[in-house]
Amino acid sequence: MQNSINSYKVGIDIGSTTAKAVVLNTSGEIVYSEYVRHNADIFVATTNVFKHIQEKFEDASLALTITGSAGMGLCERFTIPFVQEVVATARIAETYFTGVSTVIDIGGEDAKIIYIKKGKPAEMRMNGNCAGGTGAFIDQMSVLLNCSVEAMNTLAQQATSLYPIASRCGVFSKTDVQNLLSKNASKADIAASVFRAVAIQTIATLSHGSTIKPKLLFTGGPLTFIPALRKAFIDYLGLKEDDYISSERSPLIAAWGAADSKNGLRTTAKAICTLLANNHSTLQSNRLPAIFNNTDALLRFRQEKQNNTISHLSLSKGKIEAFLGIDSGSTTTKIVLIDAQEHILFSYYASNNGNPLEAAKTGIHTLAKECERVGTQLIIKG
Repeated sequence: MQNSINSYKVGIDIGSTTAKAVVLNTSGEIVYSEYVRHNADIFVATTNVFKHIQEKFEDASLALTITGSAGMGLCERFTIPFVQEVVATARIAETYFTGVSTVIDIGGEDAKIIYIKKGKPAEMRMNGNCAGGTGAFIDQMSVLLNCSVEAMNTLAQQATSLYPIASRCGVFSKTDVQNLLSKNASKADIAASVFRAVAIQTIATLSHGSTIKPKLLFTGGPLTFIPALRKAFIDYLGLKEDDYISSERSPLIAAWGAADSKNGLRTTAKAICTLLANNHSTLQSNRLPAIFNNTDALLRFRQEKQNNTISHLSLSKGKIEAFLGIDSGSTTTKIVLIDAQEHILFSYYASNNGNPLEAAKTGIHTLAKECERVGTQLIIKG
């Protein structure tokens, strides 16, 4: 346990997907750090972070500053000092990473480029509200490829070809990836192409004609934990090994910058835990009223909706004329067979698992087997 009479500076960076904490001692050294996914429950995740700080530093005096896209709400609610995350990142890059001219940061739902200029304020560029080309975008692509981000990283390292993929918009990129999957393109090549698309999107959108000069500092979770993404930036920019820095502290730099600020709220970890817990309880008790006041109201609603149903009939022996519909979406395949009276005779719903053609074939084979079992001679009219 740390001596309770000590004083520490704490920076908390609450982003769109993760919470990061850095604790500095009076010498400015990092003595504790934490990086966790908050899974959209910011109060619980932040409370847990402060519980861990309390366990380590007991009732030590803390000077608290918060940063991050989701941190501003906490600051406004509790009157805690806030520093913009790009400003916090620039402060650390200028102070602790000698020779860095450019910072490239990829977050959960944002991307940034910071140009460090000696003796002048840093020039900062940040994307808009769209998550295209960010960590959330990569998460979406991993779902489409039916693998984890870690597996996607491994696949990308085995790639032999690259394809153009639109990363500015998740909808457009899904279409590009879906087309590649339908053409049986290698998942390894697609994964590498997605990472290159992120690099192109970030550089093209945020550089605005300015030259990205070494030395570069890569920050943010995706650029730290996904080596294949980092390599995509290195290859696209033509960097040599001594042209860039990727530190184990890269995901913590915004929190570090917040901790390094001079106007933190003087408090203790226990006080913050209590404050967050009480406020979370208040939020829970002030939820919107239930849609249905009682079980009877819910049953009446269900009965009303059941009056408008689609009729289902089973396949039967003999000749049947029917119409077949196939919906091949970005992640799932749906198949429906109806007769002339629009009764549903057969339906199928399954994940594409990265191969929509195979999913459709499986659905049709399932229909064929059911017809064979029943003795149906199916005539597809359209």
